[in-house]
Amino acid sequence: MAKGKAEAVTLNTVDEDLKSGFAELKGEIRVGFADLKVTLITGFQNLPTRESSEEMVRLLRENNRIQEERLTQLDVRIREYHLEVQQVLYALAEGQRVLIEGQRGLVEEIRNLSMDIKALIARLDALISGRGDGSPAS
Repeated sequence: MAKGKAEAVTLNTVDEDLKSGFAELKGEIRVGFADLKVTLITGFQNLPTRESSEEMVRLLRENNRIQEERLTQLDVRIREYHLEVQQVLYALAEGQRVLIEGQRGLVEEIRNLSMDIKALIARLDALISGRGDGSPAS
C-alpha cells in the first residue's frame, strides 16, 4: 500500500494471492515429502534385514542356552555347598553339645573334688589336733 492511496482489493487480487500462496505451499509440501521420503528410505536401509534378524535371534537363543547351562551348573554347585555347610553346622552343633556335656562333667567333678578336699582338710585338722576320729574341732 502506498501512502495516502488505498489499494483496491478485488476478487481477482484475492484469487491471485491465494493461488500464489497455495502454489508456494504446494511446492514446500512437495519438498517436505521428498525430504521425508529420503529420510524414511535412509532409515529403513539401516534396519537389519530378515536374514540378519534371524541370525540375531539364533545368536540370542544360543546365548540363552549357554547361560541356562551356566546357571544350572551354578545351581548344582550351590546345592553341593549348601549340603557341605549343613554338614559342617551339624558337626559344630554336635561338638558344642559334647563340649557342654564335658564341661558339666568337669563342674561336677570339681564339686566332688572340692568336697573331698574339705573332708581331707578336716581329717588332717583332726589328726593334727589329736583327735583320731576326724571329727571337726568344736
